[in-house]
Amino acid sequence: MNILGYVRVSTDEQADKGFSIEYQKKYIQEHCRIKKNNLVAIYDDDCSAKNFNRPNFKAMKIHAFKKSNHIDMVLVTRWDRFARNLTQALVQIEKFREHGVEVNSIEQYIDYNQPDYIVMLSMYLSTSHSERLKISRRVRECNYAARKHGKYTNGNPAKGYYWKKHVKGEESELLIDTPIANKVHESFELFATGLYSADRVRQMMAETGFVMKKQSFLNMLRNRLYIGEVHVPSYNGSKDEWVKGIHEPIIERPLFEHVQELLDGRKRNHPKAKSKVVPALFLRNFLTCPICGANMTGSFSKSRNGSRYPYYHCNHSGHQRISADTANQKFVQLLNSFVPDENVLELFSLVVDDLKHVAKHDITKQLKAIDEEITGLNKKIDEADDMLMSKEIDKDTHKRIVSRHSQCISELMDKQKFLKDSDMKAIQEKMNFTKNILTNLGDYFDEANTETKIKLVGSIITQKMQFLENTYRTAGVNEVLAKIALIPNELQSMEKEKASVSAGLSTLALPLGLEPRTL
Repeated sequence: MNILGYVRVSTDEQADKGFSIEYQKKYIQEHCRIKKNNLVAIYDDDCSAKNFNRPNFKAMKIHAFKKSNHIDMVLVTRWDRFARNLTQALVQIEKFREHGVEVNSIEQYIDYNQPDYIVMLSMYLSTSHSERLKISRRVRECNYAARKHGKYTNGNPAKGYYWKKHVKGEESELLIDTPIANKVHESFELFATGLYSADRVRQMMAETGFVMKKQSFLNMLRNRLYIGEVHVPSYNGSKDEWVKGIHEPIIERPLFEHVQELLDGRKRNHPKAKSKVVPALFLRNFLTCPICGANMTGSFSKSRNGSRYPYYHCNHSGHQRISADTANQKFVQLLNSFVPDENVLELFSLVVDDLKHVAKHDITKQLKAIDEEITGLNKKIDEADDMLMSKEIDKDTHKRIVSRHSQCISELMDKQKFLKDSDMKAIQEKMNFTKNILTNLGDYFDEANTETKIKLVGSIITQKMQFLENTYRTAGVNEVLAKIALIPNELQSMEKEKASVSAGLSTLALPLGLEPRTL
């Protein structure tokens, strides 16, 4: 008799109880030697028996079903090594029998020639199935209790953490992996600036060796484990919740909450208009004193005839005081001096056209992929129909398969409809509007309301400004705008001064103070 052996373990506990791979192999080898059977090969798996999605089990089936191999039996030490799922096990055993291959156990042998063999077989498999359910329930209860007390129980720790190696009997401990944790913290800090999208931060971090996939990076920015909390899933009617963990946090709570606000779109990088905004003093939050470096404030001065005139001034007596009307007017003139480079605008138009073409091509490609996926799912439903007719699966299993695939098809069809309805014309209109703003930035700014002006200033000027001799200077201009427009050299003169004072440091940072100048 030609025999294929099959052995399986899923936990270290099984190995400790005498169910190790080597033990099972020797048991089957010795049994075949005594029975004088031909042991062709032994296949082993190191995974759960809750289903048959096991790589070596599949390889064994292919071997056994090939007629030229003349396999007579698949042999296991006990039935719980074969399966812990009653329904699926009976289906698999029937498949083997249809190909002329018997499945049996050394310790729990089944005589298929007896009419009541199905009773004993079902009893053995039911016992294994019941044991799996009990184990699963105990694991869930233990995990729930552990998480309630703040212990993280997932197998793979989040980026920046690692499991402390421990000897048997000691509890595992989640510790901080300092080099990776520093990268995680840097990612949060970069995104918290509000200057970069999450994907741009991911790309920047990848250049430093911290590589993550797009969705994994977003999940990392959302993971409350980094602020020392542990998620407790719902169990037995209780609601899921986050509790204080026993591990050390990597991210400070204020930083984490700020990142969540940015992700949710509840916060932007530019200053928000206050509840009471003075239209004539919209630059108040963006100016610093060239003498002491302090933030400028604004107020009105009353003349002898009762007229009120707005001024920006430093709170330190004797320092800078300038007319707000003059400063505001010069700022509008400054924006008008941002002359868009014709070559860049032409390139911008070409890029827009190319993006339209790429978007259209991408949509066509996605629609084709969706069609293929829907065809594949329909094919799977047809296969499930055939399996039901051949009694390979029961009606309940067939219903679940068809329901799952039908739901997927419905979702794909909704996505398909959305892609077909994509309005390329609207995209073109937005692009044209953007180009028009770039060309007439000063005029657009001058006509905007005060709140919009504040947002625009915050978007255009990334650092504080100083106003000297009717000229603005700043250490930072929006990077994209700087590349599209020809920015006056004097605007960024503070950057040059900083570079000359502190060679090697970032030229995007404003100096802590400036030498006093004669106004």
